[in-house]
Amino acid sequence: KGHQPSLTQVAAGGGNLLLNVGMDARGQIPKPSLDMLEGLGAWLRANGQAIYGSEPFMFDLQRRGDHRGDFLHHGRYTARGNTLYVHLFNWPGETFSIGGVERRALACRLLETDGPVKLTQHNQRVTFTGLPPSSPSPVGGVLAVAFDGPPSLYLTAGTRTPEAQHPRYDPCPSDLPG
Repeated sequence: KGHQPSLTQVAAGGGNLLLNVGMDARGQIPKPSLDMLEGLGAWLRANGQAIYGSEPFMFDLQRRGDHRGDFLHHGRYTARGNTLYVHLFNWPGETFSIGGVERRALACRLLETDGPVKLTQHNQRVTFTGLPPSSPSPVGGVLAVAFDGPPSLYLTAGTRTPEAQHPRYDPCPSDLPG
């Protein structure tokens, strides 16, 4: 899939990506490196706003903190201002949802086509419908989702704390006092 997933991961963390492209013995850039750079450049022309000037959007499963992002099994997130960029490297099909949304979603568009994507929000879940049945590019697509403030997601990817009390699942009596 090229270097786009690595570039997105680095951008989501506020870093820089070193591509390590060198010259051959004749002082020229080898064709495989040129092909990679041209592919990355084409992807950035369509999706660069999701990378250039983006803000760190990471998560930390070890502790609660001031992070504002979480895990996405289809790809990565980046953000800038009031826009969340959802990088879908594993295309979900025509319908896709994200949970744990702590802001009101206003609008969405697919960057590669600059076409609108219908969204609905129910509490902290935003569902996108009318996506193309297959990925708009070989490396996936990027959704630009506008919110009413800086985007924030919390405890998504199945890690949400349940609202109902759960019984103890330990079938053995405890040998600890108390």
